Amino acid sequence: LAEKQLAALDVVDQHLARSESGLLVGNALTTADILLAAYIQWAVKLTLHPPARARVPNVIKHLERLVADPRFEGAFGETVYCEKPIAPNQDK
Repeated sequence: LAEKQLAALDVVDQHLARSESGLLVGNALTTADILLAAYIQWAVKLTLHPPARARVPNVIKHLERLVADPRFEGAFGETVYCEKPIAPNQDK
């Protein structure tokens, strides 16, 4: 799962690197940006440990930009960064 997650985030990271606005679509904030930030906020808490975060710097910058946006004050809450990813459930 972790490699699949990072492979997908690599694509998003490359897209954001080419984006002049640093946003997913055009120059205006869209629902896609908000949804990405919400997903990444959970991912940094659970699975994106420091080496993984270093691999996708534009994704992390995107998250931090939206979390700091006054329009979303209180919506995202505190971003917690894990030091190591959670272990997958081996029972399944």
